[in-house]
Amino acid sequence: MAGTENRKQKEIFPVETELSEIVRRKTDCAFERIRQEESGLKKMTEKRTGSAGKRKENTMGRRFRVPAAAVAGVCLLAVSSISVAAALHHYWGRGMNEVLQASEEQQRELVEQGIAKVYETQQESKVQDDGKKSAEDAASDALAVTCDGVTIAPETIVADEKFAYLSFRISGFQAEAWEEVSAGLTEIYLADDPDGEKHWVNMSGHIYNGITADEEGNLVYEDGTPVAYDEKGRTLNRYTDENGDLSFVIRASIGNRGGSQDSLLGRTLHIGFQDVKAIEYTTDAAGHHKPVIQSWASGKWEFDIALPDVSAAEHIAVGQPVEGTAFTVESIDLSPISVQVNYEVNGAPEAEFDENGVPTVKSLILRDGTRLPFMAGTDGSGYMNSTKTGARDMASFDRVVDVDEVAGLILSVWNGGNEYRTVDVMLPQ
Repeated sequence: MAGTENRKQKEIFPVETELSEIVRRKTDCAFERIRQEESGLKKMTEKRTGSAGKRKENTMGRRFRVPAAAVAGVCLLAVSSISVAAALHHYWGRGMNEVLQASEEQQRELVEQGIAKVYETQQESKVQDDGKKSAEDAASDALAVTCDGVTIAPETIVADEKFAYLSFRISGFQAEAWEEVSAGLTEIYLADDPDGEKHWVNMSGHIYNGITADEEGNLVYEDGTPVAYDEKGRTLNRYTDENGDLSFVIRASIGNRGGSQDSLLGRTLHIGFQDVKAIEYTTDAAGHHKPVIQSWASGKWEFDIALPDVSAAEHIAVGQPVEGTAFTVESIDLSPISVQVNYEVNGAPEAEFDENGVPTVKSLILRDGTRLPFMAGTDGSGYMNSTKTGARDMASFDRVVDVDEVAGLILSVWNGGNEYRTVDVMLPQ
């Protein structure tokens, strides 16, 4: 969350430029794009819709077919095989594990249920004895995108109605442990309605640096050892895996909005990256920090990704008031990766600056009494109508949860000003 042997050393404003090499790369990419267009390359997309089922039936014991993902790019396209037809691959990769902390069993179950997809990329596709790829292999092929010697390919997707987590593997790029590595995530939108008013999605993304936090909030590496620093006090990142690849992780959501398209299930996300860079910050004689580009892969990598179409959410009627507030939890929509709380409101509080008074999910209570630590990232809370008689809050989790083991919610309630308190709301048994 090992790379090229020949690194390109560049500063922000280099004194000398190898113009011929730059022109060659740009020309190669341009001619490759023309060749693709002339050969009639078409982006593959596949839409399906899923529906929420009853509790337990929706999340246990059923297997669903994983829709084929469509991936296309504008630079040199290198074909990588996704052997979904032959076998389901369950391991989500280090980047996705960093954001969702799923156990091996949880990874396997969500893949088998069709809630998650894992892409197994290979250097060459399997062929039959006659030298031709089988129909199954051909149908499951995805196109990784290569430009300027760097390949980006989809790795894992986990999604429900409101949230989608996506990880991409970046191969062929080298960075030192103390450098800051970035891949420019320039665009992400719903590709099946690119001109629609609501086609943009909320998103955040980063390259996984191999560092996470333990239960006490201390920064540690994946193996639990404390983060190390070099003699200059610079953090030593662990960007690459055993194959020298990096992982870019995206969290996307549809936002707190209504309408018939208020779901990500079966939708197609268009995702675009531009330029991969490694930057080192130096200090000049005057003490000013100066960013210097040490490695730089120039290009544009674009993908159309079909999201899972299987609903992971369970709709649970609650009917419990939030103590000391005007809000009643009417129902919740709970999935392994997120929750939406639907409120009835009887006398909404006065708004103050950015605070609208709607209670937000802080964490969960399990059936065995375990109170999970802070684990929810809110994606917006608000009122559903001008009369403020209805409201909702949406939150994603930083780990996969077993829906059937959730016994209650821990809500953060605004008391006015900068004061907040927590309130437990238990679910019906």
